[in-house]
Amino acid sequence: MIRTTGILADGAIRALFAGGKLKSEADLDADQVQPASLDLRLGSKAYRVRA
Repeated sequence: MIRTTGILADGAIRALFAGGKLKSEADLDADQVQPASLDLRLGSKAYRVRA
């Protein structure tokens, strides 16, 4: 069975990058991929979002 929802382990996140399914303009830092999460970095431009 293939799941389409849920949490991905760090190995699965790394595999998606290695397979080209996920891409980043800059190389990932070693500490960006954590167990079940991907820490995102801000780019050179940021926008204020009022909430």
